[in-house]
Amino acid sequence: MERFKTLEVGLLKPNIYSVALNRPKKLNAFNGDMWVEIKECFEWLNKQGDCRAIVLSANGRMFTAGVDLQTFASIAGEEETDESRSGDETNSDDVARKGLQIYSIGRLWQDAMSSLENCSRPIIACSHNGCIGAGLEMVSAADIRFVTADGYYQYKEGDVGMAADVGGLQRFPKIVGNQSLVRELVFTGRKLLPEEALRLGLVSRVCKDKDDMLAEAVKVAEQIAAKSPIATVGAKKFLNYTRDHNVADSLEYAIAWNMAMLQGSDMLRAMQGAMTKSKVSYPRLPNSKL
Repeated sequence: MERFKTLEVGLLKPNIYSVALNRPKKLNAFNGDMWVEIKECFEWLNKQGDCRAIVLSANGRMFTAGVDLQTFASIAGEEETDESRSGDETNSDDVARKGLQIYSIGRLWQDAMSSLENCSRPIIACSHNGCIGAGLEMVSAADIRFVTADGYYQYKEGDVGMAADVGGLQRFPKIVGNQSLVRELVFTGRKLLPEEALRLGLVSRVCKDKDDMLAEAVKVAEQIAAKSPIATVGAKKFLNYTRDHNVADSLEYAIAWNMAMLQGSDMLRAMQGAMTKSKVSYPRLPNSKL
């Protein structure tokens, strides 16, 4: 099992992995290590042949307070390191070089969030209490979202003088489908409470508390894990592709994918199981070495 400094990764049940944000004393604020480890973690999980579903949660009293302010300060140039120096002069006032540095960091953060979407295994994001800023952007990249009755979502980037740029403003509007409300939430920074989030389609379940939420998530993960992993991987790829392409392109993508996938053994196993009314066991996916 991979070990991380800011994440707690484990095997909940056969074929079901857990990932928990694990900086509880800092309210799971996203620091430099966490951004790097999120990407590494979900890329690693995507290579595990026995992984069929992932439950994402957080340790401590809230899901996350968003980006660690010290990380913001570093990007803004308030902290200078030896790497920022060139000869006897610093690059801190060089707009071009500083811009490229910000671009590099920003792409790393974007890639971290996209790693959830690019992971071919379904991810159930379970948020309790506050899910702020980068947290909302993170769960927007997941497949299924649950929240506790005391939970809330909030865009707070405006309060630190920036527009969110790691995926939330690209994914969140497509999930809820209400441009007026999206803009209200983003421009005002007000809290989005559970019942409203449920009504909008951001979440599919509002749970009594964190324990109840995680138990519900495991039940759903077990249902997913019992299905053909080939079918599940394909379905996630189709859904993601269709979101960003027209119907004709999406149909072509789907049939091209299934040209190979339908020649596998999973469909035959599923049909035999249905005819005999017996439980079907599917082979694990191959471990990726890439």
